[in-house]
Amino acid sequence: MLLAQLAAIVVLAILHAAITWAPKGTYHRLIVSLVDVDSETNLPTWFSSIQWMLLTLTLAAIAVLAHAMRRSRLVIALWTLCAAAALYFSADEVAMFHERFGTILEEALQDAPAGSPLRALFDLNLTSYYWVMAYLPFVVPALIGGAIFFWKELGGNRRAALLGMFVFIYGAVGLDWVEGRYGTDAHTEIVLQIASRRIGFDILLLEESLEMLGVSLALYALLLHLSFLAAGTLDAPACKPGGLWSNGGKS
Repeated sequence: MLLAQLAAIVVLAILHAAITWAPKGTYHRLIVSLVDVDSETNLPTWFSSIQWMLLTLTLAAIAVLAHAMRRSRLVIALWTLCAAAALYFSADEVAMFHERFGTILEEALQDAPAGSPLRALFDLNLTSYYWVMAYLPFVVPALIGGAIFFWKELGGNRRAALLGMFVFIYGAVGLDWVEGRYGTDAHTEIVLQIASRRIGFDILLLEESLEMLGVSLALYALLLHLSFLAAGTLDAPACKPGGLWSNGGKS
């Protein structure tokens, strides 16, 4: 499963580079938009949305098994919440909720009266994309809580899941901020000056590839965890009866 996803990511990256990096007019614009990672409703978008949907189904199945194994209500609720979050991200890939909300927020801040707190926030120019300002107060606590929850629940699969979370956030937020602040309209979005050489790279391709890679790693870890649960074994010591994460030792 992981190898298949990695192969798909590589193929999508090659298609993007081969077609969007070609001189303008080499390919029809519809072909370009079909593989351009910066476009919407195309192959990269559909692949990413499907990834998130598979993650949603996996998390939902884990929640169902947790209920069948008489885990605590807290554990069942947290797995269900994770599934709901993954479903949102799957829809967001297609509907672009965060981009639309960011545009609304930016316009609201920009149109605020001079001297008002909202206008002062806009003038600080803290970020290149305003959706980050709205999401961070919710996402940061969720990430910390999610990391702790996965660490307790996933046992030997915890490292792959947490690495996937880190890689995804680095691409989705970190590189997205860099691209918005320093990017250009060319496919070579960022140019680095190293000694006397100017080295350019496609930050959009790197950003989207890391996002898909992060989801792939998380999905791989959770599918392994699901396989343990389906086989009737508990992969994580924290899942054993007793303690906060159990249901009072009932079976």
